[in-house]
Amino acid sequence: MFKNYLKVAFRNLIKNKSLSVINILGLAISIAVCFLITLFILHETSYDKFHHNYEDLYRVTIKGQITGQPIEYAVSMVPLPTALKAEFPDVEAAAGVFPRQAKQLMSFEDKQFFETSLFKASAEFFDVFDYELLRGSKETVLSEPGSIVLTETLAEKYFGSADPVGETISLNETEEYTVSGVCADLPTNSHIKFNAVIQVPVMEDIEQNWGSFSAHNYIRLKEGVDPEIFEDKIKNLAMEKMGITLEETGMEFLLFLEPVKDIHLYSNLSYNLGNNGSITYVYVFSIIALFILIIAYINFINLTTAHHTIRAKEIGVRKIVGANKSKLISQFLLESIILTLISMFFAFGLIELLQPTFNKLIGIELGFSLVAHWKYLVIGVSFMVFMAILSGLYPAIYLASFNPVSVIKGSVAGNKKSIFRNMLVVFQFIISIALISSTGIIYKQLQHFQNKKLGFDKNHVVILPLRSNESIEKAEILKEQFRNINGVSNTCVSSNYPGAGASQGHGFFPEGHSEDQPWLMKTMNIDADFVETFKLNILAGRNFDAANEVEGRNILVNETLVKKVGWEDPVGKTFKDPFIRENEEMIPITIIGVLEDFHVNPLRDKIEPMVLYYNPPNRNFISIRLEPGNVFNILDNIEKMWKEMHPGMPFDYIFLNEHFNSIHHTERNLAITFMYFTVLAILIACLGLFGLASYATERRIKEIGVRKVLGSTVGEIVLLLSKDFSKLVILANIVAWPIAWYGMNKWLQNFAYRTEIGYEVFIFSGLIALIIALITVSFRTIKAANSNPVKALKYE
Repeated sequence: MFKNYLKVAFRNLIKNKSLSVINILGLAISIAVCFLITLFILHETSYDKFHHNYEDLYRVTIKGQITGQPIEYAVSMVPLPTALKAEFPDVEAAAGVFPRQAKQLMSFEDKQFFETSLFKASAEFFDVFDYELLRGSKETVLSEPGSIVLTETLAEKYFGSADPVGETISLNETEEYTVSGVCADLPTNSHIKFNAVIQVPVMEDIEQNWGSFSAHNYIRLKEGVDPEIFEDKIKNLAMEKMGITLEETGMEFLLFLEPVKDIHLYSNLSYNLGNNGSITYVYVFSIIALFILIIAYINFINLTTAHHTIRAKEIGVRKIVGANKSKLISQFLLESIILTLISMFFAFGLIELLQPTFNKLIGIELGFSLVAHWKYLVIGVSFMVFMAILSGLYPAIYLASFNPVSVIKGSVAGNKKSIFRNMLVVFQFIISIALISSTGIIYKQLQHFQNKKLGFDKNHVVILPLRSNESIEKAEILKEQFRNINGVSNTCVSSNYPGAGASQGHGFFPEGHSEDQPWLMKTMNIDADFVETFKLNILAGRNFDAANEVEGRNILVNETLVKKVGWEDPVGKTFKDPFIRENEEMIPITIIGVLEDFHVNPLRDKIEPMVLYYNPPNRNFISIRLEPGNVFNILDNIEKMWKEMHPGMPFDYIFLNEHFNSIHHTERNLAITFMYFTVLAILIACLGLFGLASYATERRIKEIGVRKVLGSTVGEIVLLLSKDFSKLVILANIVAWPIAWYGMNKWLQNFAYRTEIGYEVFIFSGLIALIIALITVSFRTIKAANSNPVKALKYE
């Protein structure tokens, strides 16, 4: 019996080629997309779960306020790990991590390269985390001052296959470290991403350093310790160690535990390590995958039930010769499962084809293999078979319920079923139109980023990082020599540059306000040429003057700071900075100019109050403004000058406009990803629409013949047949627009500066969906309208 079912199933698949191809193609695309998105979701939700007893790992964070302004920091006090380990027996291990994200010049013998992600960490780092050590033991690799642990890739880069332990390498030509161990390359699902870990000694006088907020502090609790109870124990520890109270100072620093497994998807704290993922994007991608799968199975349900007339007589004959309802249902469910399995076979080919593009979009090298992912594959196949049964159940029951006498006579009612099919088509296009609208709004937000006034000119500016003490000492000489190169219009030195962020900042005491409560301000150190090099606009006062010997006690501020403090005439007003003192007394620093707000962070972040010091010795970067023209010839001359001053040191530079555009890569990739998913959703929906149009045309072929005989034109017939489908798309628009508006409005709340959604996006998306639907339907109806009416009516 089963063998006969198989024969009949394959015979029907071959007989109804167009129906089979549409279903297989739609399902294959949707299954491939679902598998790729599932790999992404599994990766995103697996962060830091490779550590042993990862439930006991926590990062100690700070939440509180400074003069009423809430703060939430991923960093906390430098002495904290030592204090926690010493005072709380619940702590098994504790370590501080100090990232050095900027490139560092690493050297060994004749090999010299710029390296990134070189971290400093305290001795218990490898006790807290379970990163695999290939050479050395976790008890000793960071026990001695000057120790460094390299990743396997970095060790091979400098030492080849030789054992690097005991060898000495240098950083920035000034610091020397002894290799004490080699760590296996980090999994991609680790929120800490380092290429080397350098030992940082435990601070001896910890009582005097509780004001230093620069460490990412992690602890491993002993098994069975309740984290909520432990959190309550340590919450006020920082305030006690610092000897301050909220009432006296207006400052509050409370300690909280953040599960390490939640950092990647759920942490939005300031000063996180790198760019985290987003649980919102995981949910969005999950919903998209589900919707694309639903669209494909709606096609299957619609096309199967729509073509019931083709198989109606077959079903009638089977019932007359003794086939009961359960056997017919089994037959149709088997066909559904076979079609799904065939689709899965083609889907695996599509996965191999699409995976490189998908990996590039999400920025992660996801691998897929039948061996490595066999568990998920079994779950996936089981789920798809379940979906095949679920989606095939309605058509099977519907077809098996035909009255044999009625179908043999050729009278099969379908009005109620047509209403159900139309509802499913509307649902497909609701999804498609919502995706089109969302893609349009994401693109509009990117355009808003692109066109927003930044407060500085990002074009034709090259940034040279100063990696070594030698290059920092020669910065002023380099700056002046670069300025003399033909094609260079200006140069400056600074602690940072627009787009790379300001310093963490600290509390200030503005004139006219209480000295009991400091005001939190960001800071940056610049020279007298910074304003002109970046073409900043001075709203009031003047710029720094390099010839003025007392400029060190003057500052520039941005207009956000002026608005926050509430000054109408800020020039000449003073601040007190707790770090600028004479005889242990804070001395006033004077505002000499107010700058128009300019962005130092990505545009998703709001501009914060900022103080700019005249402090040329504090220099990490040389910024060079080039004249428009032959940029690369000018760069060649700059490189020659660099190598004359720094023989053997690699020349490294950044184009400011490229850097500023790159910091919005998450939003850009999201827009591209949405666009791809939208195209796939529309493609699958249109495949189903094409099948339904073919069915509708076949049902009305005699009506078409009569109308042509009576004089109807091809255009009139196409319009007649397209009208019903157009109504469905218009109805889908009405439902999809508010859904898309609500979802994208929530997404836009993540940005400090956001575009207006506007009605034009929805009108455009509706027109696109309508045009695509009409083209799809017309493809089939034009052919029917051009057919010879005699063929349709010859038996009448």
